[in-house]
Amino acid sequence: MNNDLNSALALFRSLYKTQKGDVYTIIERFILVGVKSRGLISFSREEIVALLKELFNLEIPFSVISKCIIAYQDVFQYKGGKYIVINSMDLEIDHIIAEMNEIEEYKECVIKELVDFVENKHNTILSPSERSALIQYFFDFVIDKDHQTEGNDRLFITQFIIGKEKNERFQQFINSIKEGMVIYKGIRYSDAPDDTSWETNTDFFLDEEYLFSAYGMNGSFYEKCFMEFYNFVEEINNASKMKGGRNRIRLFYFRETKEDINAYFAQAVRIKRMAERYNYPQTAMDSILNACKEDVDVERYKSNFFRKLKEMHIEEYQEEIDLRCHNDFIFENTDFEDAKDNHFQADQLSEVNDYIKIADYINILREGKRSYPLEKCRYMFLSDGNLSNELSRFIREYYAEKHPYVITRMGTFTELMWFKLRKGVVGSDSSATISVVNKAKTVVSGLLYDNLKKQYDAVLASDEDETTKKAFYAELRSKRYAPDDINSDTIVEDIAFIDDTDYLEKYKESQNALKQQAARVFILEKELEKERNVNKKTKAQLNTVLDYIVCEERRKVKEAILKARKEVRCCQLFFSYLVTIINVLIIIIFAIPSLFFMNLTWVNFVTVGGTFIAVGSIVNGWLAKNNNKRRNWFMKKYRTILQKEMGHLNGVSINLSEIS
Repeated sequence: MNNDLNSALALFRSLYKTQKGDVYTIIERFILVGVKSRGLISFSREEIVALLKELFNLEIPFSVISKCIIAYQDVFQYKGGKYIVINSMDLEIDHIIAEMNEIEEYKECVIKELVDFVENKHNTILSPSERSALIQYFFDFVIDKDHQTEGNDRLFITQFIIGKEKNERFQQFINSIKEGMVIYKGIRYSDAPDDTSWETNTDFFLDEEYLFSAYGMNGSFYEKCFMEFYNFVEEINNASKMKGGRNRIRLFYFRETKEDINAYFAQAVRIKRMAERYNYPQTAMDSILNACKEDVDVERYKSNFFRKLKEMHIEEYQEEIDLRCHNDFIFENTDFEDAKDNHFQADQLSEVNDYIKIADYINILREGKRSYPLEKCRYMFLSDGNLSNELSRFIREYYAEKHPYVITRMGTFTELMWFKLRKGVVGSDSSATISVVNKAKTVVSGLLYDNLKKQYDAVLASDEDETTKKAFYAELRSKRYAPDDINSDTIVEDIAFIDDTDYLEKYKESQNALKQQAARVFILEKELEKERNVNKKTKAQLNTVLDYIVCEERRKVKEAILKARKEVRCCQLFFSYLVTIINVLIIIIFAIPSLFFMNLTWVNFVTVGGTFIAVGSIVNGWLAKNNNKRRNWFMKKYRTILQKEMGHLNGVSINLSEIS
């Protein structure tokens, strides 16, 4: 046990799951681990508070420790003014200690990867103090305990977390620390940490960005986070039915917020009418402009927006709040005004004053009473703006003794309701609000947007012509900045853009390079066109020559075929004459001698004639039998003559079967 809060929080989360959300059983297990680690025989409640602080850096309230020890009298026995352990559950405690050691080992692996990553980015070796500060800030970032850092460590840490988005074990580890912190805060700051009910009537007043998120105008990421909060509210209301139909938790927006929303839609109309330049990119405005083809469609979009809010029971607060009648509850006074003017920049004061008016409303509704713990705040203004939350911190520090908590982010209550509803036990899906990688994405998104605004301002202040400025605007609008678009594949490019302070100049240089390249391409295309024309002329001439050669070759082929056929026909005629001569000779050889030596009677004549016919038939039969051989011989003779005649026609292919 090395007094590391982060490892203790991860173990806290694990035990919270296995112990079904029983916070007193979790504390009891931590006490037993501490007692066994120190080998204590007896101890007081004060010593247990100090022991948990020493071993795990856990500051558990004395009242919670007392209630835990009293609740587990079968484990802790009071004897001689102190407590002793009568049921140490050694096997289970050994298992918890082994799990703690495993958490410590993986934490050291994460630390090594983080240090290596940052050293690679810095291209240097971190000193021991730098390494310690980096590790401290990393885990502070995980548990929402942010502070200022030097250099780019904040960027490197967010890049490190998002870059390991697909590493399930890493994400489970850092989320277990964050969820452990939510449980730990629930135990520390709740009057009854084991109570799952929401006992105090609470009205939340939503800033316009949360209302836009309820309608999905800020992208799916923020819509998911809002719906998580909204569903928790619905679950609490369904479990806490009240007389008269009043919900335990109600959602409102002030008249001033509605006026801001109406002004926002009016701006969208002017942009659609081309009466106003759309300078800075805004996700909500993009949603309106993309959904509306004409300016008249904006009013219909706005009507659908307010109708959806009403369906979700998010309505305008109707009760009149008169600041003049409640001077004792408003924040403005001479000293406060001076401190405020010194704290905020001059260009922020107008917006700060608007939020102070909202803070006055909340304090008047509370009648100036403290609002602690959070589930008993009764009234709270929820805003995601950096300026509004900075004002909230300023007010708490200025009125330190009263600690008026009037403005906070929605995530604060999402986490509280997550704890109260035991979502860490019964919930199957991870919380989008609590997710550390989602927090890193929102940080990167904000930095991307800040740099985009700087680049837009640089364009507006430049002396470029309108055409060039429009090209710059188009290029900047193509840049991603919403959390939905940030992931492990894009984070390197996103961080590079955040670090890029001379984007406009680089863009101009790239455009000039493209123009020069285009000019070179134009010249090359002209030269290529000339070459094409020359090639066309050469090709035409070549085709003419080829046509002549082909025609000449065809003529020669035809002549060769005719000559071959002529020679073959001569051979055929010669053979025919030869057969005729043979038949005549047969007649002469056989018939005439017979007629000369024999009596010329009709019987003898018939006998001789028959003999002649028989011999002729035998000869002609033999000739017919060898007819195919003769034909093949003539075809072979034909091919031989043809090949001989065409031997000089190199490269000419002749299909003999077609011309035979």
